[in-house]
Amino acid sequence: MQTSADKTKLKFFKIDEVGLLDASKELWGADVLLQNNLTWHVRIPLDIAPGNYVLRHEMIALHAAGQKDGAQNYPFCFSLAISSEGTKNPEGVLGTSLYKNSEPGVMYDLFVKHSTYVIPGVSGGTTPPLIFCHVRVQEPLSMREGNSPMGKLGRRRR
Repeated sequence: MQTSADKTKLKFFKIDEVGLLDASKELWGADVLLQNNLTWHVRIPLDIAPGNYVLRHEMIALHAAGQKDGAQNYPFCFSLAISSEGTKNPEGVLGTSLYKNSEPGVMYDLFVKHSTYVIPGVSGGTTPPLIFCHVRVQEPLSMREGNSPMGKLGRRRR
């Protein structure tokens, strides 16, 4: 029985995102995350087909994003088995193609007053922080050390 996935072939689709919530108060999604004791609630869409998925949560640190390659991505992945009556199985985008290093939201001068923030990612809704990948395996993936479908990016450092 297959219990792993090829991390180079995982395709993700977005189910939620948040960025700059209130420019006048400089309130970001990360502020809300901190206010909620590092807890974020999201509803899995009811129309998603049943199966095994990789859930990818990602934060992008913007403190150095005013220069090319300055944004710092912090993804974390885990396995999720979904039981539903849904039928949708969006195609998604390869994890290596989610961003371009020069697009708005990746190139962003955090220290200049802004009224908006464009959340980066491929058009069609494949942007952080919460994106899914349907993994076609017979049983949930093992997330033990070294067996994450996202490789080193999928493991939390302690």
